[in-house]
Amino acid sequence: MPDSYCLHDFELFDATSPVAEPGGTVRRRHWQGPAAVGALRFTEYHLPGGLLTELEGPLQQTLELQLLDHQPCIGMVVQLAGHSESVMERGRRFRVEARQDNLLYEPSPNVRHVFQPAAGRYHAVHLRFEPAYFTGLVQDNAEWLPLYEHLLPQQQPGTLFEAARPSSPQVLELLGQLRGCPYTGTLQRLFLEARFLDLFVAQQQHYLRLHRAPPRRRERELLLAVRDYLDEHYAAPPGLHELARLFGTNDFTLKKGFRELFDTTVFGYVAQKRLTEAHLLLTHTDEPVQDVAARVGFGNAAHFATAFKRRFGLRPQQLRRPAG
Repeated sequence: MPDSYCLHDFELFDATSPVAEPGGTVRRRHWQGPAAVGALRFTEYHLPGGLLTELEGPLQQTLELQLLDHQPCIGMVVQLAGHSESVMERGRRFRVEARQDNLLYEPSPNVRHVFQPAAGRYHAVHLRFEPAYFTGLVQDNAEWLPLYEHLLPQQQPGTLFEAARPSSPQVLELLGQLRGCPYTGTLQRLFLEARFLDLFVAQQQHYLRLHRAPPRRRERELLLAVRDYLDEHYAAPPGLHELARLFGTNDFTLKKGFRELFDTTVFGYVAQKRLTEAHLLLTHTDEPVQDVAARVGFGNAAHFATAFKRRFGLRPQQLRRPAG
């Protein structure tokens, strides 16, 4: 592991003051380390029974964050860029790579998180649930209980899966909606609470499918490579037969395996990717709506507007206006 910069939680929170948005649901912090280390932005979404924290920023060096007064929680780590490790009591380490996630039970008060950037960037989302709140949600659905029989009763640190699994496109999309919330005040709080619960349900369904039918390693690696290819070519992807040929498989195997691993079809994934990228462009740039539509692969701006509203409940132009 490269040289690490070590930071304790009290150093982080003493050095940063949270900036709360109207309504108090969202708080933002900015940590600036030495020039050789980098910086991180912390966006905290305070929700009933849980806390969602987004960590993003330019890191040039591995950052180790030691939590000294950590409250027991059930956490989900969704890694978006770089990778992370959680180090718990007895030195147990749990690693999550980019575009993967896993669920962790952390009963110990002393936890260390290791943030390793990739190409100078780090980006992850941590969801923390109070154990009683999480257990209550799980117990409301008998289908989910077998997932946690080995984890919750033991009161020992552990993970749902031995190794992290590929993130579901639905989960990534819901995270994008949380991060791109166009509202403030009471409407913001209601929007975030609804998406938070949607995210929880989508994640449990994804974990359940993986638990019932885990893919073989070779098949999983092929499907991950297909997903990576689609992430680069989503605006103009090849047809299904050509895509299967490119990866040395057949279209039936590709269709079946892709749906089982990612909870969607190949072109359902492409459609979600186009709309997610469009949402980011509309939120963070001043590029005209018609140009955004063309860039992500829509030849018709009207079709784009219809698909966008169906997915996000807003017209593309509404992201360019302050919410009332």
